[in-house]
Amino acid sequence: MLRYDLDNDLGEDSKAVREGKGGSRAFKKAVAEILKLGDLERIFKEIAQIPYVKVIGPLFSSLLATDPKVKWRAVSALGFVVSRMAEAEMESARVIMRRLMWQLNDESGGIGWGCPETMGEIMARSEALAGEYAHVLRSYAVEEGNFIEYEPLQEGVLWALGRLARIRPAMVMPAGGDIFKFLKSGVTSVRGLALWTLNFLDEDLSGDRIEIVKRLCSEEGKLLIFEDGNLMEFTVEEMAGRLLKRAGAACH
Repeated sequence: MLRYDLDNDLGEDSKAVREGKGGSRAFKKAVAEILKLGDLERIFKEIAQIPYVKVIGPLFSSLLATDPKVKWRAVSALGFVVSRMAEAEMESARVIMRRLMWQLNDESGGIGWGCPETMGEIMARSEALAGEYAHVLRSYAVEEGNFIEYEPLQEGVLWALGRLARIRPAMVMPAGGDIFKFLKSGVTSVRGLALWTLNFLDEDLSGDRIEIVKRLCSEEGKLLIFEDGNLMEFTVEEMAGRLLKRAGAACH
């Protein structure tokens, strides 16, 4: 376990952290050390030993980390924590979901970095919360809904929809046509993530749609996607080929 290492790093604060009595600085330090681990299961094991009410704040702060690995581990850890909260005290989990939604609201004054991804991760892990909030997540991709126009946040929305679709595709399908529209985006990563997400849906790819996807087969633009606990590099061409293969077609 990491216990010995964390005790050495935190010194006198370590016991207080384990008992839920440490100050905010001690908790932030403990969570920062945990998120440096590469294995998500080890991260979850350590996070589970800190009271949820204390660990939520530091994890939210880590969504703003400049290191993408730390950011994605925070997304995963929040999904783990909030899904477990939902099992024990649903209303507390709802408070977190509403906090994420508020950060994506123009009135919040913030940008909402990492918030769509965290919503998707939570709902992939909690069927109960997905049942209540999947329609909100879908609305961020729908022009007639709460459409998010800022492309970097669109990436987060598309990843979140893909993460949810991988586990609960029926909850994302109503937005399938809207996700397809992102293939015409002027941003490489947005197009690539839209293709990635569509791979988890049974969206119709006949007629003009296949031609749209085939045109992306010649695009070598690269993007990073957090998948199965790792940041993986793909090209738009690879994502297009994967989607066409599902439809019984090919890039060339």
